Order: sequence, then C-alpha cells, then structure tokens
Amino acid sequence: MQHTVNNLINVIADPKLKAQILALSQAYQQVENKPFSIGIMGKSGSGKSSFVNVLCQKDVCRTSGVGGCTREVQQIAAKLGEMDIRLYDFPGIAENSQWNQAYWNLYIPYLREMDMIFWLIKVDDRAVVEDEKFYKKCIENDRELSDKFIIILSQADKAEPNREWDHEAFKPSFAQEKTLLKNKQRIYADFIDSTTPLTSTPSSIKMKRVITIAIDFIKNRGKLKIYGFNGIFDILV
Repeated sequence: MQHTVNNLINVIADPKLKAQILALSQAYQQVENKPFSIGIMGKSGSGKSSFVNVLCQKDVCRTSGVGGCTREVQQIAAKLGEMDIRLYDFPGIAENSQWNQAYWNLYIPYLREMDMIFWLIKVDDRAVVEDEKFYKKCIENDRELSDKFIIILSQADKAEPNREWDHEAFKPSFAQEKTLLKNKQRIYADFIDSTTPLTSTPSSIKMKRVITIAIDFIKNRGKLKIYGFNGIFDILV
C-alpha cells in the first residue's frame, strides 16, 4: 500500500468546489470511523491505472500498452481534504476468458465494501457489451450497488472530430462537445437508465453520473494536463 501520494483535493481546479469538498471531508472525518473506499474498474486498457496516477499526482499504479498489467487489486491510501481515502485499482475485465472468471471471483468480496465505484470506458469504444455484462452481473443480486457506480468516459480528446481538440487549452471544440454529449447519453441509457427504477430526479442530475475526462501526462517532464476532473468531485457534493 502506498502512503506518500498527494492530496486528491489538489486535482480540483474550481476554488468553490474545492472549498465544498474540504468542508465535506472535514464533516465525514468527524462522523465516520473508516476511510472512504473508491473502486476503479473497467475493461483492460480503459486507462484505470493512469486515472489513479493522475488522482494521486504520482505514479502509484503500473500502466502498460500491451495486455493487462494489473493482476491483483492495488490498494492506495490517500487523502481527500481531511478525509481518509482508499483507492482500489482492479484488474481489467475482458482481457480473455481465463482471466475474466478469475477477476470476477476477485471483484466479488470487494463490491459491497466500496462507497463509490468508478467504471472506466474509452469514449470512442463502441464495443461495450462486456462492460454491460459485467456491470449488470455486479448489480443483479444487489440493486443498491447501482447507486455506487459512476461511469468515467476516458480519452475525451479522441472524440470526433479529434483533430479539433484544443491541445493548448486542453478542452474539446464545440463539435467535440456535441460528440461527447451523445456518448454520455448513450452510456447513460445503456448502463444507468436501464438498471435503475424511474424516479422524479431530473435527468440532468442523474447524467452527472457519466463523466468525460482526458489526460495528457508526459513522464519525466512534469507536464500534466487534465480535462473533466471537476465533475468527478462535483458528484460528491
């Protein structure tokens, strides 16, 4: 377990949101007697470990461009403001049938212990059948688990037309924003809306559970650009 990561609150760019999270973390720490547990799940190659590294502002998880590099749950101790956090980087599903069953057996004991689960999907990934199967298998025997899931659409900079991404400001063009919204609506309909009962909650609020992000990190140069991470923390307030 790592104990030297930076405070996750440093990733928040919005001063008002940062103040809200700090107040929330102080209240949580006074009332709860356990760390807030966050699981990072998804298919192999969806960017889970890179996502954790950015949250922690440090290389705490192994990453790889060829095959799955996480074979066991990697647990990282961290802070969010005053709140103790435990991040759990899970092996990626759908690498192959042999590992998939082993990973499912590995996931089971952890699911109910998580306070929140981030499920990562690449924004341009149209083949999400395995994600859906695994997600629905997770919640079929425990509907309350669905409330813990937040879908993270990673690599927003690859949204079409990807040549229009503003690399200087590190944000999408107007055309890309439309593509990202369509993808959010698609994923919301496939995952969250299909597995939760209809309520009076406005769809704009429920749509906050699908977040688009992008990361540009050049190792050994100290350059890190991020997009969409405020939405990750906004879901907590």
